[in-house]
Amino acid sequence: MFGQNQSKGYSLNTDLLFNYEKKKVLGDLDIDLTAGASMYKWEDQFLSASTRNGIIIPGIYSLNNSAERPNVSSSRFRKQVNSLFGLASLSWDGAVFLDVTGRNDWSSSLPSSTRSFFYPSVAGSVLINELASMPQWMDLWKVRGSWTLSKQDLGVYATNVNYNLGVGAWGDYNTANYTRNIRRDEDVSPQVSRTWEIGTAAFLLKNRLNVDVAYYNIYTYDRQISAAIPASSGFTSILVNTEETRVQRGVEITLNAGIIKKENFSWDVALNWAKTHQYYKDLDPVYSPDNLWTKEGGRVDNYTGTAWLRDPQGNLINTDGGLPIRSDYTTLFGHSDPDFIWGFTNAITWKDFDFHLSFDGRVGGLLNNYSSYKMWDTGAHPDSDNEWRYDEVVNGNTSYVGEGVQVASGSVTYDQYGQIVEDTRTYKPNETPTSYETYARRYGDGTLGATDPTFIKLREIAIGYTLPKSVSERWGMSRARVSLTAQNVFLWAKDFKFADPDFNTDTELTSPSQRFVGLNINLHIAHPDNSKKR
Repeated sequence: MFGQNQSKGYSLNTDLLFNYEKKKVLGDLDIDLTAGASMYKWEDQFLSASTRNGIIIPGIYSLNNSAERPNVSSSRFRKQVNSLFGLASLSWDGAVFLDVTGRNDWSSSLPSSTRSFFYPSVAGSVLINELASMPQWMDLWKVRGSWTLSKQDLGVYATNVNYNLGVGAWGDYNTANYTRNIRRDEDVSPQVSRTWEIGTAAFLLKNRLNVDVAYYNIYTYDRQISAAIPASSGFTSILVNTEETRVQRGVEITLNAGIIKKENFSWDVALNWAKTHQYYKDLDPVYSPDNLWTKEGGRVDNYTGTAWLRDPQGNLINTDGGLPIRSDYTTLFGHSDPDFIWGFTNAITWKDFDFHLSFDGRVGGLLNNYSSYKMWDTGAHPDSDNEWRYDEVVNGNTSYVGEGVQVASGSVTYDQYGQIVEDTRTYKPNETPTSYETYARRYGDGTLGATDPTFIKLREIAIGYTLPKSVSERWGMSRARVSLTAQNVFLWAKDFKFADPDFNTDTELTSPSQRFVGLNINLHIAHPDNSKKR
């Protein structure tokens, strides 16, 4: 086999800017105006060719030596965005600040009817301490707020219905098929996010304490989705702007404090805490999911799956063969976003030594622990090494009896959402022995991978030493410092085992997190001052 691949491309950014600045206009007002235009353009090309069914003459590697007509494929992607924009920055008396922006883009990846779109923003802040008398312990107090629109166009050729050509697919016949099974039925508009934020920051006690609090609200509408349509149309989905809207709300708090400030010793700490969730604001009567948890005011980060069937007392229901039964309906397990995330950093200096220690983590939410699930599936999980497995492997006995009950009589009827409409079942204890291997691969630990990823991580430890100036200068250096750093030093996880929940994903087999240890040596060579020659 012989093949050749070639890929090439370029990107081009061109900007034209005009600026006007004027101080002390109408008293204490300063004005800074900027206007401009830009063009962003890129292109990627790919060409691939390979022999088919081997080569004719051994040792001659050429496409012309292909036993049959060579396989050839090529692609080309291009996009261009032209823009006009402006910025007005106003400040009054060093206390009140206002920025207003406006931008209009023309994107080649959108239909001609929606190609042009405008988005503005406004941001302002006020230094309260410059306008009013503050207590002696208040050094600075700032209040800020912003409002902005941002718009997102589409990927290259997302709105085009074009063909992918195949060469010699059947004898000498070529083929042409749609490159994607998406149909554009109407003019698709950019997706829009409206964001507003308010916050305040205060510096206290001669800047020994700094507190920053922010609240933000992101409202998303005209969302672009690929909605499923009947395959009889020749396509499987259609690209539309859905009427479904979403809102994300979040709070962030940061605290910086100088605990100790002395001549030869200091200790500074930083704390941060953040929480954010996204909610459905409006639903689309056609395209929004029809289930029990997708509702106005409900959260978007729903963690769902098919749960194990249980009786009214919560006991696991098993088959006549002694194996647990999963529901045919999807249910809500919980939510994937954390309840909150946090961080804690310490910085200590003593004479010429400095020490850095930082922790962080997350609390709550659910994450798919796929590594644990596959360990049960393959028999590698430590908890699967027990007497029932030994009895089955060594003695050939299927002696494991699972927990829960079996249905003795009766039946159950569900509605379209999996809710019980009528239930006449009676139960008896499960006493049927079964293969432990089969049971463990089916049930595992019973969580179906839905695991609380709460964790605490010692993110970094670092210790450094800076040589006294008299010593470093003696060696011809203006400064010399050595430090030892360790990262990912320690991890405690509540339930999430065999993988690092810090990755926020375990959909595939995830490698464990790596611990890093490093030595840093910084040397600054001193330059002689020739002006001091005697």
